[in-house]
Amino acid sequence: MAATSTPTLAGAPPPPEGLPLAGDERLPDLTVAEAFLLEDGRLAMSIRSDGPGPLIATTVPVRVTRAEGDILGVLQIGPTTLLAGARATVVTPVVVREPGSYEIVLDATKQSDEAQEFNNAFRALLIPKG
Repeated sequence: MAATSTPTLAGAPPPPEGLPLAGDERLPDLTVAEAFLLEDGRLAMSIRSDGPGPLIATTVPVRVTRAEGDILGVLQIGPTTLLAGARATVVTPVVVREPGSYEIVLDATKQSDEAQEFNNAFRALLIPKG
């Protein structure tokens, strides 16, 4: 069963003054920097904006699957603001019960304009405790 929820985003600062105006060509580039499991088996991930521009008040879709293709969760992050070069931790409601290779894809439906679209997938070997 796929989890659908809005996870908690920690570490994202409020939008500062001087953000680019509409039409500014500096785009964000979202990537997953790391993925890990909390004590209760929930998936957490560190995301960052590697592009030259910030992500501003945007909701980002996330898909979590086993390497074999089974979908564990489809959820939304945000809306959030993430400045260029900034990093934030996202705690999801997706619980990993079996060890294995998992794939996390940010913006799989390409709802957000980004500097690069090819680097939105991240694979991780996740091993639950116990």
